Amino acid sequence: MSVIANFKKRREAEKQQQAESAKGAELNTDTLNTELAKVTDATDSVNDAADSVTGAADKVEQSASAIDDSANDLAYSADSIANAANDIKEATAKLKKPSAAPASSHGEKAVKPKSNSKK
Repeated sequence: MSVIANFKKRREAEKQQQAESAKGAELNTDTLNTELAKVTDATDSVNDAADSVTGAADKVEQSASAIDDSANDLAYSADSIANAANDIKEATAKLKKPSAAPASSHGEKAVKPKSNSKK
């Protein structure tokens, strides 16, 4: 009977070892699933951050385009101002040219008419 008892003990020890191994594998699977969930959450966070960066880059691009448009508008305005200044300069030069105007407009003194009143 001792052989049968030893066999039963050994069989029981093997079953217990298999149960412990299965329990360890189950715990290991749970740990792996927990870590996988953490990695998935982290990946989602990284994707969200990447989306935010892309959105910010789009806004920067739009702002750069608006700044470029404004710079073009300013350059056009500066050209218009320069053209107006040249027009004023030309008009001023035309006004300064001597013309066939009365003598008093050429810097000569106008003659005062003599008064008929006697003092």
